[in-house]
Amino acid sequence: MMLLHCLKHLLSFHRDTEHPFQEQYLECVLKLQKGKVCDMLLQQYETSFNSPAPSRHKRGPLMSERHSIRWCLQGLTEQCELLEIILLYVRDQDDPSGYLLNLAQLFQKQAFGTRQPYRYLLDAEELAHRLTARISFLCGMLLVESMNLDALIGLPDSDKPPSHRLVSDQKLAGELTSIFQNLGTQPSHGPVFLAWLALHCTLWPEGDMAGVRRLGQQAVQLQVFRYISGQLVNLAGEKKEILSLVCHVCVYSLLTLVLTLFQEDTLGGRDELIHLACQLLKQPQLCMEFWDSDVEGGIFSLLRSSTNSFPLDFNPLLQLLTPLTSEGSRQVFAFVEHLPSFTEPLDNNRSMDLQSTNQKGVWKLMQDKVVLPAGDHCRAFIMPAGSLGVQFQRGRVDLIRWNFDFSGWQLFQCLIDWLLVRIRQGNIPSGVQVSQAEAIIDLVTHTLDADWSLFPELQLITDYLYQLISSSLTSLTNPPLGLLSVCLKCIGVLAKHQPRQVWQSIQKSGFLPHTGNVYSDAAEAVSGEGIYPAEYGKLLASQEQPTGEYPVTLEFLRLLKTLLQGLCTSDVDVATSQDLLACVVFVQREIFTTFHNWRYARFDDREEVGKCSLDVFHVVLHVLPAISRTQTTQGASDKVKSVVSVRETCIHGFLYTPAGEALLFIVASGIDNLEQRIIDQGSSFEGAAARLSQLIKMSLSILNRLLLLRPPSQPPCPLEQALTSHTTGLPHQPHLIGLVAGYIYHRHDPRLPTLATLLLKRVAMVAPMSIFGCLGSQAAAIRDIYLSRLQAHSEDERLKVGILELLTVAVETQPGLSELFLNLEKVKPASAERPESEKPTVPSSPKVEIGKVSCLHAVLDTIEEVKQGSTHCPPDLHCAALGFLQALWLDCRETALSVLRTRPKFWDDVAAPLFKDLEVPEGGTQAISSEIKIRAYAFRILALECYYVSSENLQKGLKAVLRKLKQEDRYSHWSKCVHSLLESAAEQQTDLEEYLIRQHQLLVLVQAWRTLLLVSTSANGKAVELSDTKVQSAILSDIAASIDSLSCHLDSVLNQKACSLLSSLYMSLLTHWTSTQVSQWKHVDILVDVLERITDSDSPGLGNAATAIMAALTTLLKQRTSKQALHVETMETLLPIICLALQQSSQFYLKSQGDINKSLPSIKGSAQGFVSGRSQEYGQGTVTGSVGGSGLTADNLALPGGQGRVAGTRSTNGLETRDKERASMPAVSKYSMPTIAAYLLDELLVGEKTRTSMWLPLLRQHGMLNLLLTTLQSCLQVRQGLHYSEAVLLLLLDLASIPQAAESMQTTGLVQQICLPLLQLHQQNGEDAMTWSKVAKTEKADTLTWLSIYRHSISVVTVMLGTLQHSFLSDALDFFGVHRERMMQCLDAVRYNQSRACLMEAETTSAFIYQLSLFAKDLGSRLRTGEVQVLLLGVTSLCHSCMALLIRPKLLQYLTERSAKHADLNKQQRMVLTMNGTPVRLRQQTSMTDLTEGKLSPEVQHIQARLLVILGHGLAALRHFSPDLLTILLNPSVDILEYPMLLGLGFSTPALETDVQPSFGMLISCINTCVQLLSKLDSSKTSLSPDETPPTIVAVAGPSAPVQHRYMDRPMIMFLLETSVELLMVQGLRCLKDPTLPLRDRQRVKRELGTELATFLQSLQRYFRRGGGPSSPSSASPSSSSSGLLRTPSASILSKSASHTLFSEAPEQAFFRVVQYFMQQILR
Repeated sequence: MMLLHCLKHLLSFHRDTEHPFQEQYLECVLKLQKGKVCDMLLQQYETSFNSPAPSRHKRGPLMSERHSIRWCLQGLTEQCELLEIILLYVRDQDDPSGYLLNLAQLFQKQAFGTRQPYRYLLDAEELAHRLTARISFLCGMLLVESMNLDALIGLPDSDKPPSHRLVSDQKLAGELTSIFQNLGTQPSHGPVFLAWLALHCTLWPEGDMAGVRRLGQQAVQLQVFRYISGQLVNLAGEKKEILSLVCHVCVYSLLTLVLTLFQEDTLGGRDELIHLACQLLKQPQLCMEFWDSDVEGGIFSLLRSSTNSFPLDFNPLLQLLTPLTSEGSRQVFAFVEHLPSFTEPLDNNRSMDLQSTNQKGVWKLMQDKVVLPAGDHCRAFIMPAGSLGVQFQRGRVDLIRWNFDFSGWQLFQCLIDWLLVRIRQGNIPSGVQVSQAEAIIDLVTHTLDADWSLFPELQLITDYLYQLISSSLTSLTNPPLGLLSVCLKCIGVLAKHQPRQVWQSIQKSGFLPHTGNVYSDAAEAVSGEGIYPAEYGKLLASQEQPTGEYPVTLEFLRLLKTLLQGLCTSDVDVATSQDLLACVVFVQREIFTTFHNWRYARFDDREEVGKCSLDVFHVVLHVLPAISRTQTTQGASDKVKSVVSVRETCIHGFLYTPAGEALLFIVASGIDNLEQRIIDQGSSFEGAAARLSQLIKMSLSILNRLLLLRPPSQPPCPLEQALTSHTTGLPHQPHLIGLVAGYIYHRHDPRLPTLATLLLKRVAMVAPMSIFGCLGSQAAAIRDIYLSRLQAHSEDERLKVGILELLTVAVETQPGLSELFLNLEKVKPASAERPESEKPTVPSSPKVEIGKVSCLHAVLDTIEEVKQGSTHCPPDLHCAALGFLQALWLDCRETALSVLRTRPKFWDDVAAPLFKDLEVPEGGTQAISSEIKIRAYAFRILALECYYVSSENLQKGLKAVLRKLKQEDRYSHWSKCVHSLLESAAEQQTDLEEYLIRQHQLLVLVQAWRTLLLVSTSANGKAVELSDTKVQSAILSDIAASIDSLSCHLDSVLNQKACSLLSSLYMSLLTHWTSTQVSQWKHVDILVDVLERITDSDSPGLGNAATAIMAALTTLLKQRTSKQALHVETMETLLPIICLALQQSSQFYLKSQGDINKSLPSIKGSAQGFVSGRSQEYGQGTVTGSVGGSGLTADNLALPGGQGRVAGTRSTNGLETRDKERASMPAVSKYSMPTIAAYLLDELLVGEKTRTSMWLPLLRQHGMLNLLLTTLQSCLQVRQGLHYSEAVLLLLLDLASIPQAAESMQTTGLVQQICLPLLQLHQQNGEDAMTWSKVAKTEKADTLTWLSIYRHSISVVTVMLGTLQHSFLSDALDFFGVHRERMMQCLDAVRYNQSRACLMEAETTSAFIYQLSLFAKDLGSRLRTGEVQVLLLGVTSLCHSCMALLIRPKLLQYLTERSAKHADLNKQQRMVLTMNGTPVRLRQQTSMTDLTEGKLSPEVQHIQARLLVILGHGLAALRHFSPDLLTILLNPSVDILEYPMLLGLGFSTPALETDVQPSFGMLISCINTCVQLLSKLDSSKTSLSPDETPPTIVAVAGPSAPVQHRYMDRPMIMFLLETSVELLMVQGLRCLKDPTLPLRDRQRVKRELGTELATFLQSLQRYFRRGGGPSSPSSASPSSSSSGLLRTPSASILSKSASHTLFSEAPEQAFFRVVQYFMQQILR
């Protein structure tokens, strides 16, 4: 049968010049003709006809009666197929009469197929009767076609001699006549009798006609025309287009010849002739033949006779004209506009109005005759006076035919108007009136459908339609359903061209369902509440459902579909959208839900109603994006109400109402039912099987769409539960998923298995279920059929693509199904065949190979380089194959990857498209969508392989491909290609839905290109070899240019997404490719323009892009040189944008934590690292690449600086379940837009310090300082926006060092706005904050916390005080007063807590106290005496604790190790642990020998460095609370009692006990420790590990700042040495001059100081003699110099002292000469 189908297909299209394979088909047919294929077909037909039915006796016991019947039906089907092929073949012959005799003899013997040898078995089979009738009709058509009637058309009216073959072969004619006279009386003989009569009368008009005429009479008696018409209708219903056309053409030739030869009244019923003629003229080819023919006879004679009897016989003329409009609407319109005659009964005229003429039977009209009176909307139809009429008789009725020209359209208008008048008067219209109205409207419908330009001329008639469908007809007891249906059909034609006008008119008629409500909830809308069924609803319930006929319903559904299609392209108001919603809900609830339970007069109507309903839903779900949510303002309250859309309502109705069950009922029809229908109609797919297939296809498409558009926020719906449930609840019933998968067995229509496969793909994406489990025992069989169709070269390409897409999704979401299709098998080790003695003792890892039944065979065969671009591998299939391979890499299917990597030429096949240029057509990129995606998938596969596998372990083939890409400069080429594609597509406004945008080819290409570039920046991406600076600069320039092009057209969502992706990519690459940052300065203006466009667009999807652009500008500004200055215009453009971005920080404290993720755009990890160096938290920047679309996302692929692992295995290709999980995970981005804006503003202003007059007025103009402080205060109060707060404080820190900016900050109220929120900040942390235990336990060392914000705030106040000096002192003291308790606790905590957080806060606090110490004299008057004493006690205790820890490094290491285990202890517990839990030998150890030993851990060295810094701050502060050294030496009148006694008179080593008072021993220990450190530094450089982050010392402005170094280096130690010596001398001299001190104590001080300083000077002299001390702090760093600390005027005098000393005259040793002088003069 399949071979016969193929042969019929060849014969059907080998003459069709428009067919793409016409030449090949013709060649095949010519070869078959040479092989006498017709004889072979006839022989096969005769063999099939004569074959007896198989029986149990001949074929065995398995041959049951049912199988015998099945065999017989198949034989009848084969005979039909053979006859159809023979008919096509005979039709193609120039002279088919040579087959006439053989066919006639064969068919006579078989009685036209009715003498089947097994006919007794088929009496009860309806299909057998249909097939037998078809065989009989085909036999008749073959005989008629073999008579070659086409050659006889026109001969009766011409003088040409006939050239027919039978003219010269009288014997053949006689034999045929004898055969035809003996045929019988079957209806199928009628066409043969009629054709032989016509042929005989044409060829031998003078011959003996008696016998032939008897054949004609017999044909009339057999009602030949009715029989032919019925058979043609059956053929048209089965949609056998070519065969139907051949039969129509054959009958057309027969009818034309018959009507030319004989009068109509001699051929039987005239109505049957007209019906057959109309049936023939419905074929466009025959209609064209009619208009092009010059023959006056034939069917034209029917038209002429119908015109002569019009309007007495009203319908025949209109029935003939209606099909003629398809190819001649203007001719029909002109014909009706000028009708030549008007026929009516003679009795309709009064005798006084008639006048006889000279001609017999001709009358003249004496006065105008009103045929139809004037109506409400039309003028009267009048027959003019003087018209002549011919009287004639038909039957026994006298008729008159008036000859005058009149417009039939006017007559039609009057008739319809008169019909409406009668209905309004309460009269019931007659059947004739209704029939006439139907014919008129049907003619108008076909005329407008063929030529819309005639609408103005026919508008007067179409305006009546809305009156007819209103209550005029529907109010009748038995409304005419046929008339209503044709009215709706005509309105449907109008709606195609004027949807808005038609909708308004039809709504006024009140025929369609409507509502008066405005629905804001889909659940309320689908409930049907407030929806009125209107007139149509009444008709459906009262007329159509009881009778089982649904003409109005079918036309209503078609009209609704047309209206939805027309209105979806225009803006509709709320009322229109809600009435459309009412219509759709009515269809869903009242029609689609129950249509399969209705009674039907015609079985086909059931599927037609279902199909039309699905057509409506298909338009709503696929074509109706415009009628969506609208906004309406209701009432005086001016409240805006959201209106639910038609699409949302339709989706909700299917998901939560019985309409979903009806849809699943169609889907579950199953392949068995479909195949049974095909078998029942003889293995033919036309007819009932095709209708069921179409119904299933539409239901599959709609179900797929529903799952795609289902709102993710809604709970699981009944539709999903029914679809994904693991059991159907019925025994032996297959799962619904199994039924859907079973459609793969269907081969007649490849679209059905394609849609079923796409539905499985959608289910795999959105449903939490196992498809493999649903398939059950049929899984292997279904896999085999899928793979067989995938591997078949002749299979439909779309089906192959759908299968590969299903497998692609299955890799991500269906592990069982993917493993079934991959079918990887383990290879048995070779040792299995060896003897036991030779087997290895250590088992080897099993190898894997591709199984015999695996999808990888088809995929690898498809992507072979030699097949790419050919018919074996078209672009769409190539794209799907690479997409499947990409899914394997995305999901890390290492087993499959290990097999693929080692395949020969695999990497060459994958990368082959990258070496071919991409040609972009003029129409855009849609035509090459697959070509673009092919390149994208290839890029991503290469990138992922390089990311997963280290460069050393890459396959040689891949290395060769990557090397070739670099050598041929393909990276630069593709960079320019991506840019050109985006630039060309930027101007195209693509209004696509979200899921289409995600799959758009340009977006996929951008994501893949982005993946490759991000991978190249990772540690494993070295194999990509993108290290060339020129290539990097070119790529960055192309990206910047693309961003610029896209930003000019931000109305498109596609451009917005591409712009966001490229912006973050540009930022990430700019961060990593540091060598290109200088060259990218030229793009600053472009980036600023882009940022301005993004800000002006007000599009919510561009937040990420704006954030990334700001980050890129920050990076460029940070790396700019002194020559790269910004223009004033650029500054004026940027500041308002930054101000807007900073205003978004309000969302930190106005929304909850869960809403921050949704409201604040960020670039996630791609911006990380651009603030490297701004703070310790950003010192170790890395890049986290985020690749969206159908590949990797920010959650899927992390690209850290050297370490990384895939965090997920799912892409964003429809993973709704993943989105739900992600939405429930609270995670605020570190780099939100306000944060980046603050950093950008920082770099913008810091780089322009010398141009303060330019930007400071702009800051004031925009109120940015006030905005910064206000938002900072709000964030601190609610403890939200941690990173934003840090960014603002770092900005304020830099501004504080600029005097003018610092003054503005003070004026704005810096301290007043942050002081109290900071107090609440550390108070709310409780005991954990006081001991820093929580930070030490749960946070990493470089993790940002709110205590870090507190430290930054102290630093800002410190720098402000250093910049503004006395003018800021009051604010600084207010700040100190508020936080004094916290600061003192912090200083005290150093003794028992050496955690990094504690030391950093102590360091910052000590720097602030040092800055306050510069105003020591003012503090005495501004603070109470007790407060100053507490402050001094805290500082001295801090110095004491630092020194006690520094001289005990082993104890420090021990405490550090213990603190990691006891991080959650409070203050008291830590003190107990320090004092009691520490070995005594460690607490008493004071040896310095191991102070800098390398065995100390890096953490201990880090703590030591910080302790030295804190000690430096404290000693420097104490120095300012002591008398000046030179003043107390030279001025005896100094009041010593004004200065407090800072140290006790003890000289012992500092201890950790709390009751030990700080004494001179602390300073002496500091001096000795510094000398020892200087000696150690010469022998071995003591510093922190390079891998460790050095401690951050708060930058304190001013020349008198304390030590600023981060490492334990010589300048820092020299500063400590000088400060401690100076403080020792000053405090010692103060004790010596203190009269309140006992003389014994003063002598002790002199003695001890003399001894210690002498020892110190001797040690220092030895150090200098060994060559130590290349420089003093003054020469190393001005900010840490001792000369800077001694700022008094006497410092210069002291430095010039020329006393006798062993120290040299070098400047760095001047201070030690002063010490020697002090010993000689004071302590002698």
